[in-house]
Amino acid sequence: MSRRSGAKGHRDRTGSVFQLPDHGSGSDCGGVPQHSLLSGIGWAELDGDLDGFDRQLGDRLKALRTRRGLSLADVASEIGISYQQLQKHESGRNSLTIYRLVRIANALEVDPQTILEMLNSPDGQGELSRFLPPQRLGERHRLLKAYFALPEEIRSAFLNLIEGTAATS
Repeated sequence: MSRRSGAKGHRDRTGSVFQLPDHGSGSDCGGVPQHSLLSGIGWAELDGDLDGFDRQLGDRLKALRTRRGLSLADVASEIGISYQQLQKHESGRNSLTIYRLVRIANALEVDPQTILEMLNSPDGQGELSRFLPPQRLGERHRLLKAYFALPEEIRSAFLNLIEGTAATS
């Protein structure tokens, strides 16, 4: 049995008991519309195994991060947490709040719904190429890293060049 499941429902980390929505009944999932952020998640397949859900979600986050060429420290710094905390999320040892999932998704330049849709993909990766255009994989991070490695006067000239080129495009 999962460390968070109980006989009368499911337990979160604080020990509070709750029920997972029943997506199979066609109901509004306990007041949350089915088109919400969590719709489409295979709750029945989880069978109360929130630890398994955390691991699957963490695997998808790690796959996206590494595919983008970003380190734990890069993403953690961008969202304001330690790399150790992000590592715990990726390993499934710590659950994610919706707020943190959205922050991580933004850092990875992907919609949060996309990350959740990946959970339902048969290959476990959600055909990453379908979710991540190849020309953008890690591009922003590489550009920023290279840009800030330049001396100030070269950065300024480079920025002017790019802005001028973009204005004429």
